[in-house]
Amino acid sequence: MNEATFTIGPEDLSAANLLHFLSLFSIRRWAFVFAGSALAIALLFFGLDLSLGLGGYLVVLGSVWGIIAAICVWGWLSIPRQARRTSKQAQKLWVDTTVTWDADHISFKSTRGVSQIQWSVYYRWAADDRSILLYQDERTFHTLPVRSFPAGVRKTIIGYLKAAGVQEH
Repeated sequence: MNEATFTIGPEDLSAANLLHFLSLFSIRRWAFVFAGSALAIALLFFGLDLSLGLGGYLVVLGSVWGIIAAICVWGWLSIPRQARRTSKQAQKLWVDTTVTWDADHISFKSTRGVSQIQWSVYYRWAADDRSILLYQDERTFHTLPVRSFPAGVRKTIIGYLKAAGVQEH
């Protein structure tokens, strides 16, 4: 069985939340947001008979899309600050955690308790060069900071997740 020990810190929280933020965006979601906003604005324009013409419609549409993009950029830029704040608020919760894994499951052990979870029960997963996120649902995830694992383990864990049929986020 393989093993690694880590304590989650502000850098780990920041890396995990940046990855989570990116995993929320997909072409399908963006297409839905932009098409939905275009349709809503068109219905508003034609329903209220705003005589601004096509040019006015495009200006309003561009403004709405700009606001959506600005909100996303603000969210992205605020993640490191929020991670530091969360880390300070929950400092007593972050203790050394030992993780063991094999082809069937992953186990977490700390002074707070023990948990063993089969790979197949995870909802989804996401990974980059700093973190592996194991999603329990759309928003809740376990963070595995890659820095704490031996070389090649990231690829092994992803292989176990894929073999268990867990979809990438």
